[in-house]
Amino acid sequence: MIEFYDEVRQVHWLMAFASGGLLFIHGLIHLSQAGHLFSTSVRYLRYGVDTVLITAALMLTNIVQQFPFIDAWLTVKFLLLMVYLFLSHIMLYNTRNQRQYVIVWGLALMTWLFIFSVAKTHNSWGIFSMLF
Repeated sequence: MIEFYDEVRQVHWLMAFASGGLLFIHGLIHLSQAGHLFSTSVRYLRYGVDTVLITAALMLTNIVQQFPFIDAWLTVKFLLLMVYLFLSHIMLYNTRNQRQYVIVWGLALMTWLFIFSVAKTHNSWGIFSMLF
């Protein structure tokens, strides 16, 4: 399976960027009060992208034999993923007004950025590892 590492990693990175990009686009559509149909389409596209992203992540953990709750940076990345998915769910289904939506959307985007920094640095502190 190691022979597919580069391809699986590329799919994982592509889907990670697509997930963050679609979250950003979905928020902009919602805030601009564009058509509900387009917003729904982006939401379902995000489900597919996130499914492929998590599948590629599971394949990568198997290929490189690094696992959450064993390797610290992957544990942080996994826990942040749960926070990201929770915030996305709240954003889609539980915000009552624009202010709540913007706050949750911003927190989800910041979580996505921190996940990216943890992945890039392979350090639990992510971008903050440069401070220590």
